[in-house]
Amino acid sequence: SKLTGGDSGRGCFVSDWRGFEKNTGLFEAIRGEMSGRDAQESSPRKSPYKAPRPPQRTPLGTRYVLGTENPKGKLTVLVHGVGAGCFVFADMQESLEGEGYRVLRYDCMGCGSSAPPPERKDGSPGPQDAAAHVQELRGLLDYLQLSHTPLNIIAHSTGATVACLYADTFPFFVTNMVLLAPAGPGMGRGKLVHGPAFRTATLLHDMARRGLEGEEQKRWQRGFYSNGEEEMKRAARFVDMMKKIRADNPLSLDASFEVSLQFGRAAGLRKAVERVGARSNRRVLVLWGERDREVSASNMQKWRAALRRGEAKAHRSAGVVSHHEFQVVKDAAHMLFVERPCEVMSVVLPFLKQGIPEGGVREVVL
Repeated sequence: SKLTGGDSGRGCFVSDWRGFEKNTGLFEAIRGEMSGRDAQESSPRKSPYKAPRPPQRTPLGTRYVLGTENPKGKLTVLVHGVGAGCFVFADMQESLEGEGYRVLRYDCMGCGSSAPPPERKDGSPGPQDAAAHVQELRGLLDYLQLSHTPLNIIAHSTGATVACLYADTFPFFVTNMVLLAPAGPGMGRGKLVHGPAFRTATLLHDMARRGLEGEEQKRWQRGFYSNGEEEMKRAARFVDMMKKIRADNPLSLDASFEVSLQFGRAAGLRKAVERVGARSNRRVLVLWGERDREVSASNMQKWRAALRRGEAKAHRSAGVVSHHEFQVVKDAAHMLFVERPCEVMSVVLPFLKQGIPEGGVREVVL
């Protein structure tokens, strides 16, 4: 079912969330803490840093933050992974805006403080598969009247699946792509979870949920590797923010569960990644932390192989080469851009500024 349009979206609202940012101050806390600054330090009278932008919400319940500093800058969309929220990109947004980009980040459906999709007619959870996430992003851009604006996409983890499927569906509007520890379920053909299997999983939901709550914090901590003082502080802040989200919005845990179920093996992902790699006017940067325990080296090889196959097909059919970079960040895990922001942005910013270079794939280990 389409996630955009008129009255059909009214059921997406969760009434307790309508005053979420105003009542809890969660966004301000996240913005300050993830930047290592308390509420006083983020005041424009006491610090050169900009005050946090208030998040906004679409009629369908998607919460987003759109930068206003560079209205004519190149639009850059940030897509987070399953279960997190767009707060993870707060510092990245500031870095990008400092370089003149117009940045949009948003909480994916059911995550952060965005509303989940309406339930199906039989009372089961609404669609939260990869295709629904693509529709959500398109609906958000439509709402902001940006759907025909050329854009960059920076995506983390399963957000990379959404980004690639979006770029494959709307190929003329996506130029540069940065995939951070991309997670793709299977990278092959398959069906999304549905029917009897989905109903069985739903029946087990209450039992599984309790187990998920106990395991989540361990997974959050596994997203970091380095024992350095600054890195440990960033990891602790990330865990604190995730705890705050879960406490203020318990339904965000349900969203993590449902997305994990419904993503299944994203249908046609491997072919979509090949087509993404085949376009001569698009460049793709893939960054992966060598200590990543969430996305294996073999999974990364599948992403690399798919992009290379697309590149080879483009070279044979049109005499052109798509240009991609694959880089490994040392001493970093799944949350590499939070753990080592300077190292990551020192690669991302020059990549976004480059034109289409002469030559093909470049591989570097940082």
